[in-house]
Amino acid sequence: METITHTTSIAKPPSEVFEAFSSLGGIRSWWTNAISGNPDKNGELTQQFGMDRHIVFSVSGMKKNSFITLTALSSNFADGKEAIGASLTLKASLNSSHNSTFSIVYENWKNKTPFFKTQDTYWKERMESLKKICEQGKGDPEIVTLPRK
Repeated sequence: METITHTTSIAKPPSEVFEAFSSLGGIRSWWTNAISGNPDKNGELTQQFGMDRHIVFSVSGMKKNSFITLTALSSNFADGKEAIGASLTLKASLNSSHNSTFSIVYENWKNKTPFFKTQDTYWKERMESLKKICEQGKGDPEIVTLPRK
């Protein structure tokens, strides 16, 4: 099994960082505008990659002001199937300078495929976007054009 891990310091308290990665509005401000669902424990989130590709995550773990764990349940595109069963944990903890240490741990990938390597880079970029939204008020979310309903 393979794991993606990234860590950074964010000049905000863990409660503010947690809000950014555990609410739909927060997630849309730094990760992607194309996410929907329920970010509460036992809820499901669907991340869309355009008109007909998506991954569904369950919110399999959560501790207020600390962490959220998303487990990939399903995907309807070939590369995304590599992530099924993998768990993505976003965590904020207080560090010695009274700011947050933020980490991403995306574990239990089946293989180190080209998609895994792409996701490693992708999550490093998403982490930097979260840092920007928390510290500067503006992140760089992935913008996906979705069909109108």
